Amino acid sequence: MGSLKKKNLAKQFDIGQTSLIRTISKKPYPTKENLEKSEQNVSKLQVRKTKHEENLLGKGKLQLTPEKNESGNVVSDYEFTVKRRIREYALAKRAQAKKNDIKLKKGSSEETFGFSNYVDQTTTTNNNALAREIDKQRAILDHVLTQLLDSGITEFISVRRENLENQLDPALQIVADDVFILDRKMSARVIGAIDTYAFQFEFAGYTSGLRHFFNQISSFELPVVVRDVNATRVQQETIAAKTPAPSPVPFSRSDSAPFSPFGSPAPFTANTPPNEQQNEQKPVVDKNLSRFRIILEFIELAQPVEEVDEGN
Repeated sequence: MGSLKKKNLAKQFDIGQTSLIRTISKKPYPTKENLEKSEQNVSKLQVRKTKHEENLLGKGKLQLTPEKNESGNVVSDYEFTVKRRIREYALAKRAQAKKNDIKLKKGSSEETFGFSNYVDQTTTTNNNALAREIDKQRAILDHVLTQLLDSGITEFISVRRENLENQLDPALQIVADDVFILDRKMSARVIGAIDTYAFQFEFAGYTSGLRHFFNQISSFELPVVVRDVNATRVQQETIAAKTPAPSPVPFSRSDSAPFSPFGSPAPFTANTPPNEQQNEQKPVVDKNLSRFRIILEFIELAQPVEEVDEGN
């Protein structure tokens, strides 16, 4: 993925570097001015290349729980610390939702944001490999949910993660509503090259909130990509105009309407009482409240990005 996107940039860099080497090797030597320009071009391309690689990897870093101490030894209470941080994460998201007046479908004190098995439990399994993976899921969700809960949504319904416990500790029974299976055709995962962590979010709100959320996660703070979006209309809000409808002439066909000077009947209206017609307000804006279900995938390169020649 990354190699294909940056091959043109890498080619420009190679051309600039080759040009500089050839220029330096020429006899007589080029002017000082030309040499400086060539060096500047190579420097600019190097900066662009580095920036592109950073975008592929993400600018930010996951806030993971340290597994080893300064001496390089595994922390004895690592798994317990991971689960404690999961509880702290859930409490922080509940508080954020309350602050932003967002309804939590499971309840303001029951929502666990994908970790029902760990928020209210302190049991350990002595499985640091599993602890390491769920800690990474927690760190990714912490970042993404912070953006989502600040985007203007009205209700948070659920978040589901991939069931890594099934791979690392099959004996664990994970709450079914916390996990989902990502379609392989939808994933960017490549064994030995690209690792990914996928999540499914469900929430209610307006399109403007979804757009704001997508703008936030597209800032390359973390390498997160949108894999699927599904929207269902929940209800329609109607905002009425503040100006009343034009006042009609208060007569109907059944009334004895006066005649105009030209012999034609005066205008008439429907059989609606005059006062009601004068106070009538016509809808001018429809706001659609929708229920969204989206799938996001966190991309992690398992090995450094390699150069790809144009001929390959």
